Amino acid sequence: MTPPTETRPESAWTAPAPATAEALAAHGLELMRVPSPWETGDADPEAPFDHDRRWADAPAVRRHTAVLQRNFHEVGDPDFALADRFIGVEQGDRRRLSGVYPRQADPARTDPVGTLADFTKRLNMGGGRLLPAWCITEVTVSPTHRRRGILRAMMSESLRRARTAGVPIALLTATEATLYRRFGFGVSTYHRSVWLDATRGLQLRGGRPEGSFRFVEPTASAELIDGLWRRAFEAQAGSVERIRFHAARETDRDPRVDGGRPQGLRAVVSTGPDGVDRGVAVYRVDGSTAELIAEDPVTATVVSLWAADAEAYRALLEFLGNLDLVVRLRLPAVANDRLLEFLVLDESRIYTRGVHHHLWHRILDVAACFEARPYLHEGAVTVTVEDALGHAAGTWEIAASGGVGRVTPAPPEAAELTLDVADLGSVLLGGVKAEMMRAAGILTEHRPGAAADLDTLLRQPRPPYSLTGF
Repeated sequence: MTPPTETRPESAWTAPAPATAEALAAHGLELMRVPSPWETGDADPEAPFDHDRRWADAPAVRRHTAVLQRNFHEVGDPDFALADRFIGVEQGDRRRLSGVYPRQADPARTDPVGTLADFTKRLNMGGGRLLPAWCITEVTVSPTHRRRGILRAMMSESLRRARTAGVPIALLTATEATLYRRFGFGVSTYHRSVWLDATRGLQLRGGRPEGSFRFVEPTASAELIDGLWRRAFEAQAGSVERIRFHAARETDRDPRVDGGRPQGLRAVVSTGPDGVDRGVAVYRVDGSTAELIAEDPVTATVVSLWAADAEAYRALLEFLGNLDLVVRLRLPAVANDRLLEFLVLDESRIYTRGVHHHLWHRILDVAACFEARPYLHEGAVTVTVEDALGHAAGTWEIAASGGVGRVTPAPPEAAELTLDVADLGSVLLGGVKAEMMRAAGILTEHRPGAAADLDTLLRQPRPPYSLTGF
């Protein structure tokens, strides 16, 4: 099948549904659009970000940005300097802002009591197939205005706008996992944070990777890093396109740190034996080298590692694990697939600090989502989807033949499984197992073995993993 084309709704705003408006009005509140500079023609989303530009001519956007930073406990920002740097970076994502305000308030003069941003990126469904995805982020509710339906209003309206715009799936990353299941989101990918003992160097199994390395200056290598990120993204099922913030951070221009000025990050490029660049790692080194054994050991922390193939990943891991004087290699986010354990000769030198949920899926169009991904196996399973918001509710036969998926409506009595839309989002790319859900009692199996059959149908060569969040 032809990969779905990318969609970027230039203006996806629609007035809130009457029920939403009435629920907020009962608390003296209303949901408003806050036009971003790229929407008003005051910023070019394709232009490089500029940390020095001030956005005094966008006071409502400034307030919206400053409030969400306060709610996420960023540093104080009385002159909007931090907010201005974020505004400049985020225009490249074409973010659409909305907020909840006291009724008839002027957003240019009033802080919102709820914030939300959404934008459209692409999700890698596997096999290089990309699907437009509605990304929801910067969701906050002021602690002064809890339990007034603000979160429900913002989330339900954003999802309604996505459905109206024809975007088949919504995504988010969440710090509080239990909040978003009620809106139909289910966790699809996980990552783990690890550090490796590199005291005597890190030895990998098998022969040494071929090729060469060279250092580059991150601040002058945006195009190179972006190109290698894109190759890694196109090869990684489950990954969503990265946001502009990550591009800023990887080029040592993190808007949160010291006014966005460079902090001395290092970058190394792996080049294959054919002379083609195949991966890049951006990292920093901290700690004391004053003593052989220090309370603050020398640690190399990876900011990003983009590898176009397995050999590039292996090469960069070996390079980073054998840096002189470094005794610890920290990887804040790697796939939870045990690849490291297969690569490292002595796996007892791998310490997992935690396993974390990462990307959450909210299916809005069942057929578009399941027909966009590739299939290794043939078969068919009929599922009834329960959806409190109604977007994906129904009974559907999910079938595959010749690597192509087909989804058709089916009568309710034909259902072999019944599950919530959040759980359907979890199993979409095969990283979460329906059989485990059956064992946990959170889906209903009407035909014995149907959950396992669905897992077989949806299996991919490797578990899905998102290279970045948002």
